[in-house]
Amino acid sequence: MRAPVSDQLAAPTDEASTAVPTAATPHASFAPTAAAESSGSGEILNLQHADSYAFDGEQGQLLEVRVLQVAPDLNPQIELLDPSGSVEVPWHLINIFGTVEKRLASSGTYTIRVSGFYSTGRYALTWTLDRFGQLTSGNEVTGAIDQADQVDRYRFEGAQGQVIRARAYRTSGVSLEPRLDLVDPTGATETTVDGYGRPDITLQSKLASSGTYLLAVSGQKTGPYAVSLTLE
Repeated sequence: MRAPVSDQLAAPTDEASTAVPTAATPHASFAPTAAAESSGSGEILNLQHADSYAFDGEQGQLLEVRVLQVAPDLNPQIELLDPSGSVEVPWHLINIFGTVEKRLASSGTYTIRVSGFYSTGRYALTWTLDRFGQLTSGNEVTGAIDQADQVDRYRFEGAQGQVIRARAYRTSGVSLEPRLDLVDPTGATETTVDGYGRPDITLQSKLASSGTYLLAVSGQKTGPYAVSLTLE
């Protein structure tokens, strides 16, 4: 557990945990699980106040930082410092719910800094590293979009020229309108299907590359979903 450090006197708390992801097998499918995750909370006391949270990361890992505004008057912002102390992500203003995503450029101890944009108050935050699920052809996985900016990413292996048919649909409730993004091995988005006003969508595309793809599930509003894919 790494306790946060404040630039001024404060009493933030840090609740850290390390998740042990399900061991991936060639035919396994599972919902997103983080390689590591932590959470913390604190209070921004004045405009010069910033809290710091340290974590160990490896080059190439996907960091997701989510800050929850607790106090109604707080406009939280975060900054990411690399192991050398240099700024990797400059101050980023976050609304009531917000996420910052970044592939780490280095390995070592990183620092997340939290402050208020001309505001003060309490906050809570979480951060994860490499939060991925896995899908294999012919299988279906269930999950839930709990916040409007959440993205669930599923890895799968594909070969150039294969045709992917992916489906995402709302499993209960009336809110979630799912979205699917097909991301190639370089991180570029190949295809997007947005389900504005629809509870059930299908993405079909011919893969342009070979390697590890990502199928990203997100949505307008929130709610539970199921996602599946087939490769031919």
